[in-house]
Amino acid sequence: MEKIEYADINKFLVSIGLMLIIFSIVLPYYFLKEDFGIFLDNKLFLTLKPEVQSIIIVKRKQVSFFQQVIPYLSLLLFTVGIVSLIYGLIRWFKRQKRIDEKFDTELEKLKWEIKAMTPMEVIEKTQIEISEINSPSSELSDPFFRSPMIDYMNVESRIYKVFEAYSNVSFEILTQRKVNSAEIDILMLSKNKKFMDRVIEIKYFKTTINKSIIEKSLTKLSQTIHSYKTSVRRKAKPVLLFVYNTDTINKEKVLEITNDMLSFSQKQEMLRGLKIISTHVEEIEQLDISKLLKR
Repeated sequence: MEKIEYADINKFLVSIGLMLIIFSIVLPYYFLKEDFGIFLDNKLFLTLKPEVQSIIIVKRKQVSFFQQVIPYLSLLLFTVGIVSLIYGLIRWFKRQKRIDEKFDTELEKLKWEIKAMTPMEVIEKTQIEISEINSPSSELSDPFFRSPMIDYMNVESRIYKVFEAYSNVSFEILTQRKVNSAEIDILMLSKNKKFMDRVIEIKYFKTTINKSIIEKSLTKLSQTIHSYKTSVRRKAKPVLLFVYNTDTINKEKVLEITNDMLSFSQKQEMLRGLKIISTHVEEIEQLDISKLLKR
């Protein structure tokens, strides 16, 4: 039998209602099927002492009385249980509707606060990420050498399209957003309180990957999560989505790096519950976004 909930009057009424309904069904079932050992064969009854016969007769009257009363008592308990259940549910639904309306209002307000990154901010962010992942090169600062940036932005664009095409009633997908100083690649904004938001950082490792790069990426994600939580006052789960190229990085290396990521994240409070998704650059369109929703 479920434990009574006292934290909310509506939950209390619903819980009491359910208990009374169950009790009204269980009570007659167990009471009426039991003979209490007092319904004896007449021959056996006459062989008993008069004192024992008197006790049995009294008990028979008592049991007979309760058996006549129990159907009415059960009906009363069932009726009160139904009333309590319906009344509690009506109050609960009305209250939940107000909570949902408040949540929707806050969500709309939040979407106004979360600004879309400007094209220049997107380019600057990409340049920084390329410089962090790759060795410093004069080619990166040469305006005519755009291949690394175009390649990186193309990978991000493909990922954005996968997320934007994903349909889920519980989340709204926002890409390339900025909350104060936090730059977010993908934000999965929860539409209800059952789920936390997902803050997703994309990393594309085309040529090399090492522990130092991973720690920098996770440190940045930790800072982004902290800035997001303090700015919008909402809970969020960190997600690191990294894309790799098997021509230069094998799957064994990916597994090793993933384990390093998880070990490093345990030392960071903001990275608790970190979800890591890895995919080959040619398999971006096959990303299973539902994995991000698993707790």
